[in-house]
Amino acid sequence: MRYRARVEGQKWEWIAFNNWLYNNDHISLGQYGSRKVFFEQVTWRVNDFFSDQLELSDLGYNKVKITQLKNIYCGDYSLLEESRQVLLKELNKGVGHISVSFSLMPGGKGAIMGGRLKSYCMNTIILTTCKYYTRMSIYYRTTEATKKFGGDLIFLSELIPTLIPAEIIEKVEYVDFIFNTIYVSSIFFPIMYVYGVREARPDNFSRICWRNIERADDLGVVAKYSQTKRSYDFYRGWKYGETK
Repeated sequence: MRYRARVEGQKWEWIAFNNWLYNNDHISLGQYGSRKVFFEQVTWRVNDFFSDQLELSDLGYNKVKITQLKNIYCGDYSLLEESRQVLLKELNKGVGHISVSFSLMPGGKGAIMGGRLKSYCMNTIILTTCKYYTRMSIYYRTTEATKKFGGDLIFLSELIPTLIPAEIIEKVEYVDFIFNTIYVSSIFFPIMYVYGVREARPDNFSRICWRNIERADDLGVVAKYSQTKRSYDFYRGWKYGETK
């Protein structure tokens, strides 16, 4: 199942993608409490990945998050550097068709360490460029679509320019994110509500988020889980003017 973004800018495409996931009932899924899980491969095609980018404050993260993601995905950076050198060599030779894979698996192919123990990970970035097009594909195993994936988008916005020359990035027509499994969790609805309502037009998804926020408060479940509490603290901070 493929979803192509219809809005401009990374931030709004991220919002629209979460909206589409939650409201799409035409693909196989499982309902596990507050999660909606998609078991068949989902591809998100982004036409404008490198503009209007998400920021750490959008998701309630601090600067430590990027360091954590570097440790999970990059390790000692040697594998990524090897791929970068291959790309630069091929570009300097003037090769007509280039396809380079950047492995995001610390310790080498098949290694299991860090965040990979939980299967929350990107596997590979593949860049393909030729006379007629330049495209990028990013392959995932499993991820959560709102806060976790949003953090990855911020990380990628910083990582990719260190791997790929700017003149090549400018030619990228689109980026495909390919997920083996992806899920939406109501734990992070407060984050989506803040940006889906305050900055984008209200829609049915925004109302669903609001109902879940109120329901969780009524049931007294917010304080039971640390992730839920942080998410709702972010929402309340925005609501009462404590954050931007």
